[in-house]
Amino acid sequence: MEENAWLETILKKSNVEKSISRVLNVKVDKLISNGDYYTSDIETVTIDALLTSGRKTKISLIRKKWALLKDVAQQGSPAVKKEVQVYEQILKKFDQLMDEYQDNNDRLWCNLIGYEPYSSMVLENMKAQNFKVAPRQNLLDLNHVLLVVTSLGRFHALGHVLIRKGLAAQEDFPEHYIQRDSKAINLMFTIGVKEVSEQIKNNWSDEWKEIAERLHKQHPIVLEKLRNLFKKDEKTFQTLCHGDVWTCNMMFKYCPYDEKVPIAVKFIDYQTVYTNSYIFDIMHFLHACVQPEIAHNMIDKILSVYHKSLKTTLAIYGMEDDSPTIEQIKAEAERIQYFGFIMNIILLPVTSSTLPTKALDLENLFRDSENPKVFDPELHKTVKCKEVLEPVLKHWLKKGLF
Repeated sequence: MEENAWLETILKKSNVEKSISRVLNVKVDKLISNGDYYTSDIETVTIDALLTSGRKTKISLIRKKWALLKDVAQQGSPAVKKEVQVYEQILKKFDQLMDEYQDNNDRLWCNLIGYEPYSSMVLENMKAQNFKVAPRQNLLDLNHVLLVVTSLGRFHALGHVLIRKGLAAQEDFPEHYIQRDSKAINLMFTIGVKEVSEQIKNNWSDEWKEIAERLHKQHPIVLEKLRNLFKKDEKTFQTLCHGDVWTCNMMFKYCPYDEKVPIAVKFIDYQTVYTNSYIFDIMHFLHACVQPEIAHNMIDKILSVYHKSLKTTLAIYGMEDDSPTIEQIKAEAERIQYFGFIMNIILLPVTSSTLPTKALDLENLFRDSENPKVFDPELHKTVKCKEVLEPVLKHWLKKGLF
């Protein structure tokens, strides 16, 4: 008992000495570049503070301000509410689960410090821990991909455990944004496919005209086909999905002796979390921000790495038998190929764009416009876009997706 009392005393003393007595100075800097985040303003907040111990220290935080359609945000944007809910409830429960089961793997998220409803939230700055966002224009290589799918396996396992234990109800989370009757989303996919096909037809060489015409036929039916894929099958492994896994929604830490090798990742931006099959997160990631030759040619290896991570993490929580087999995972990936195809042609040119302006203007889509445009008119004329999109179109044409 004396030992317990002594340990309690020194732990309390240590925590008190680390607590902030007073803020001396605050410096705010804009963090992001145009096109890297589409619906938020991200700022770094550097604080000079005085600790209770008397020592001065610097604290680095991130402030995320919801910028897209501020009038909507003030009325209570569902996406804003959802992100706060995920940080306040879901990720904290993930932490508790990991502590309870002595899961000593890295946390895949940063900590929420606080928030102002419908306005902003403050998070720990992972840059201070040597995490950074990878250059989106380069598209991610195999090292990044294998780390991300390993981490998704862990994230999905935790989400599944939470649902199975009754700590998160599937009905508390909205459907995937594609399933909702949103004008902006409808335009993004229907007008988006139409614009891509027209740009290819009008600006690429004659050999691409037939492919452009075949692609154009998809725009009236694209939403129906996508929504059918999202119909839930309770026999399929269900979990909490991140919903928007791409380069700018992740931060990587790199090997100290080889800066090309990522060794840890944090997922950020939780505005689109939903429950459904695990496979949508994987396919979205692979076809939104990964080098096409890796996403298309290394798919068996990628899915195998994901499967191993998912199964071993579920085993920590006594639910190994819930894991889908590798054959089931491959079948799921095959089932939603059309989703991967559409993510490829809509998002990959955007995420790899080197244009100085936003290649995809979401704010324009959310406005009530009679003639909205999804893409920058110069996007599909660029050499970079053609380099990215040409092998993608050939790949999906060969597979008979359009």
